[in-house]
Amino acid sequence: MVQKRARLLTVVVAALSSISSTRAQDSQFAREFRTIQQSHEASRERYHQAFKAATASKNEKGEQKAIDQYLSDCDRTTGAIFKLVAAYPRDPGVT
Repeated sequence: MVQKRARLLTVVVAALSSISSTRAQDSQFAREFRTIQQSHEASRERYHQAFKAATASKNEKGEQKAIDQYLSDCDRTTGAIFKLVAAYPRDPGVT
């Protein structure tokens, strides 16, 4: 489940990144998208570190906590991207 949701978010972020990197990089959409993208990258890094530490110490509750936090972050990021696209449907980074 983690992999499926994270993979979907990765595809959405990658698709919008490639689109917005080639168009209107100074638009409000592009600036807000970069902020969301940076937030997601930081979340992904926190997840990897927390999960690795929990695995190394054989802490199953710590592993689950890392997974749950990452899924929550993925949901928040995905929601933020959908709201951003809805707010700027005609931005060159979206169309």
